[in-house]
Amino acid sequence: MLQTPKLLAKWMRSSCTRSFSSTQTRSLSPDHSIYVSNSTNAYFNLSLEDWLFRHKNPKDPLLLIYRDDPCVVIGRNQNPWKEVNMVASRQTGIPWIRRRSGGGTVYHDKGNTNFSIHLPRCRLTDMSLHRSFYVQSVR
Repeated sequence: MLQTPKLLAKWMRSSCTRSFSSTQTRSLSPDHSIYVSNSTNAYFNLSLEDWLFRHKNPKDPLLLIYRDDPCVVIGRNQNPWKEVNMVASRQTGIPWIRRRSGGGTVYHDKGNTNFSIHLPRCRLTDMSLHRSFYVQSVR
């Protein structure tokens, strides 16, 4: 899954790992979770991300990792007619999907790994630790 378990443990300060679907897991900490979706359905993965955000304790760090079939994902407040080439979307059959969170327009496919990190605000202070985790996790 991730090739930096020591950095992940330091970053998450956790002891419990869970996966979504059938991926094997190992324990890290009881109040922190890692979910790996084996689905490549973007509607499912974005719905899972939203469900986790709304139903998990916001004090417990959470990491969701997933890949999607080709699609264009737009943020909650974006205008799809300004962000998406509708003719190309229709011709290629690549759907555009609105996520419930904000942010820009991005293209997803099976060639990129998406991750959603849910942290308490107090954990967002050490940006160098976050950058190290991101860089090492994609290597």
